[in-house]
Amino acid sequence: HASGASREVRFALKGINWFGAEGKGAVVDGLWARPLGSYLDEIARLGFNAIRLPLAVDNVLDNPEVDRWSLTADDRLRGLRSLDIVERLVAEASARGLLVLLDMHRLRAAVWPDPRGLWYEADEGRPLEHGRPRAFRLRAAWRLLAHRFCSHWNVVGADLFNEPWGATWGSGRADTDWAAAAEALGDEVLAECARWLIFIEGVGDGKGADSREVESKETNGRSEGVCELCFWGENLIGLNRTQVELSVAGRAVYSPHVYGPATDPRMYYFDSAAFPSFPANMPQVWRQHWLEPARQAGATLVVGEWGGRYTGRDRMWGNAMRQMLLDHRLSSFFWALNPNSGDTGGLLKDDWRSPEAEKRALLAPLPSTPTRPLLDGLEAFACPRAGATLQPHEHNLRFFRCGSDQPDAPPLCIHLQQACNGVHECPDMSDERRSLCRELSRSPPCVTATGSGPYRRCALPFVYRGERFNACSLDDTVGGMPWCPTALNEAGAYAAYSDWGECGPGCDVEEDRRLSTDGCVDGGATDSDGSIPWVLHCAPPPPPPPSP
Repeated sequence: HASGASREVRFALKGINWFGAEGKGAVVDGLWARPLGSYLDEIARLGFNAIRLPLAVDNVLDNPEVDRWSLTADDRLRGLRSLDIVERLVAEASARGLLVLLDMHRLRAAVWPDPRGLWYEADEGRPLEHGRPRAFRLRAAWRLLAHRFCSHWNVVGADLFNEPWGATWGSGRADTDWAAAAEALGDEVLAECARWLIFIEGVGDGKGADSREVESKETNGRSEGVCELCFWGENLIGLNRTQVELSVAGRAVYSPHVYGPATDPRMYYFDSAAFPSFPANMPQVWRQHWLEPARQAGATLVVGEWGGRYTGRDRMWGNAMRQMLLDHRLSSFFWALNPNSGDTGGLLKDDWRSPEAEKRALLAPLPSTPTRPLLDGLEAFACPRAGATLQPHEHNLRFFRCGSDQPDAPPLCIHLQQACNGVHECPDMSDERRSLCRELSRSPPCVTATGSGPYRRCALPFVYRGERFNACSLDDTVGGMPWCPTALNEAGAYAAYSDWGECGPGCDVEEDRRLSTDGCVDGGATDSDGSIPWVLHCAPPPPPPPSP
């Protein structure tokens, strides 16, 4: 679920991984073939609403200048440092309604896979700090990222560390217990950015980097949390007994990584000879490895990586995985946009331009919730540092500064994406001015501002009391404001009192009343002088509350 402007909606993330910035180049791959904006346009056109962006701790802390040969298709980015380009990607993704999840993929850009599979370097393990390895580089990198990117509305979270395959879950061992480390690290990130979601990946086999660390405690004949045949990052079995309790409720998201036979054919459950029903056996495997432990813990799940070559048995696996996501209404990030992923390939072909038609068809049924409406009605806020130098009614790439008739009042801003969205969020209503909308080349949509369905599109044209209306109506208005329905029946008529709202500034209004008589009244209540206090539009009233 996602919350915005005092409302909660079910939100479907349909994400794509775009790697490269975690490597020695310190920038997303492919900018030698196409400019940044071209990829973002492609991602949005393919129906995605989010990008998972892998990073490396040393690249974040050192922030190296990106080599010009990595940027031959985008001259605008030459001379910029790694985090400058990440910030440019975030800003341009914002303009397209794309969310960004920051993922700490490696400790060292030049080292993959990590030989220890832990979230800290060997020299950071001793001495312990508060009973845990210090991991000061990873912590410093996340503090830096949170400070820099928290004010970007479309950066939604921190994937704390990628595939800690050498860790345990809830073992109590300070040097391998990923659940305890993720809890402490997540709280440190939330102290910098309390609104972010904290993504916590599973572990590997769960034995720890040294197999002698396996707990002796047995459950149903198996060591708790141990999964010999889990992929790196997939194992969430330990959630059965140990959950991550963050300082801010509702921020923890568990994020398994799931792959098929193209990635590791040795997994016995991929063997068609042993399992003639393959891939029908896979849902039971997934339930055991991550789905059922998360369900029992009441946890939120988002699959952080899945994908493959999508040929042969891997195609069968991919179809089964997609159906699992649909059946359980799970969000996910597909691996990957890049064609240069050695074991999976990518959504794009080797030319970095053409989508793989079959992979595109695989992903097409997955739902993707539009992101921009989540900002509708979000109140203006104190201008952050990136908007502090703006004058009233000015904007930069991220913020618009509202006006004020009180010269000493603290400056208020809105996200630039809120400007010309059909809803007044600035107290002086300057965010919907026609001159601003022309400058931004935006046409404010006709949405409701209040009523039983706020921030929803007006359903136009509509039929009401036998008359056809092409714009918002003043007939049978509530409080003199124009109104519209937000849903219609099969005949195109307004039919349910739960589906209406007062029209926002982006709506046209039929200035003259069309009906000669008033519609329904408010149920018979009258003022002290016997007059009816207001007139309601004549639609079926809401049902009465159930009997006690």
